[in-house]
Amino acid sequence: MDKNLKLSELILRGAEVAKGQCWGCLRNDRDELCVIGAAYLGKHGELPKTLKTKEAIYSLSLPNTYNEIIDKKKEFGMSGVNENIPGTLVWLNDKPHWSFKRIADWLISKGL
Repeated sequence: MDKNLKLSELILRGAEVAKGQCWGCLRNDRDELCVIGAAYLGKHGELPKTLKTKEAIYSLSLPNTYNEIIDKKKEFGMSGVNENIPGTLVWLNDKPHWSFKRIADWLISKGL
């Protein structure tokens, strides 16, 4: 697995083999994944059953903050969520239910 892909590429790669998208958890009982799970799968090629969301985020080595991400959160009226990339991705996945592709397309537009 190429570990030097951009975050958007990792999400799209993971989405190709994911059984579907879920909300509110890393993986549900149908083995559908959230956006963090798709990115992890895209990077590592597998998603261990015992993996926790925080461990998956850490393994992705994401930058902590990004001004464009913070602006997107303000646009959607997000509050009470950390202003960081993982928190924003989880929010976009769980609240407005953006698809993997839509999240990846948005990240591409930001160079990520």
